[in-house]
Amino acid sequence: MYIDSNRLTKQAQAPIWDKENALSRLGGDEGILKQIITVYLKETGKGLALLKEAIAKEECKNIHIYAHALKGSASNVSAYAFIKIAQKIETSTRENDTSTLKEDFEILKVELTKLEAELSTYVQA
Repeated sequence: MYIDSNRLTKQAQAPIWDKENALSRLGGDEGILKQIITVYLKETGKGLALLKEAIAKEECKNIHIYAHALKGSASNVSAYAFIKIAQKIETSTRENDTSTLKEDFEILKVELTKLEAELSTYVQA
């Protein structure tokens, strides 16, 4: 699928994740943050698969639910770029605008790949 590079560049303006913010929300406890990240990395793929299926079936209600859940779990690790595109998907379905869902989903996958790389590096440090 073609991804508009201008939209991807605009999306990249949000930081991939904010370690300091995530730590501050946990009282600076890196051990807990690493546990949360480990669970996040393990579970996010499941939510992404559900979102992909709902998009393929054009089920706006389920797309909205899964995008909202993905956004919420990403907020636990302060993953701002991922949150931003999940929010866009969620808002689009609330407004019954499905015109960019497939492209937005591809951008979400790109953001997740970048996020997983950064979070995995952090957990392994």
